[in-house]
Amino acid sequence: FGEIKPPSIPGYNDRELAILVGLYVGDGWTGKGREHGSLILGVNDAKASEIERLLPRISFKRHAARTGVRLVVNDKTLGRFLAENFGEQSLSKTLPLWLLMSYADFKDAFVSGWDLTDGTRVAHSGVRRITTASRKLAIIGRMLLVSMGYSVSIRKVETLPLTVIENRIVNQADYYTINRSNCDRYKFTDERHTWFKVK
Repeated sequence: FGEIKPPSIPGYNDRELAILVGLYVGDGWTGKGREHGSLILGVNDAKASEIERLLPRISFKRHAARTGVRLVVNDKTLGRFLAENFGEQSLSKTLPLWLLMSYADFKDAFVSGWDLTDGTRVAHSGVRRITTASRKLAIIGRMLLVSMGYSVSIRKVETLPLTVIENRIVNQADYYTINRSNCDRYKFTDERHTWFKVK
């Protein structure tokens, strides 16, 4: 991919915007009612503190929730930008082409935000794993990570239609894992292209 200047939102530098985008793609949504258009992040207390540390200039409002913490950014311009460019529900989240074509530091900052909300380290390996319910996001996310030089694989995880959480029966859906590492054992790169072994 070539490199382009990503869109800008008043009040945020590129790094801040990229991290906020990643956080939104992972565990964010836009508010309704009194919080209409706001960016809302549903995370645990430790992640909320890490987000506030990473983005000290952003005015987050922290609210206790039944299962963790809600961080709210009351900015309708930001919320509209996120919804229009990245989708609004977990199954519909996606990445626009301009993100894949953005410069390296912007993509790195985006992935750091996405990884903070939806990422984990695979034990005893150099692999980072991101989980998503969106097949489209998994596929385009893989394209993004490959463009950044990672070795990437996708796996679909099939689940039962119902499960029990906190003594409640809830619906659940299949999801996708995106594994990435810096291992180059099965890839070859020249100035413009990267090839991977497929198995």
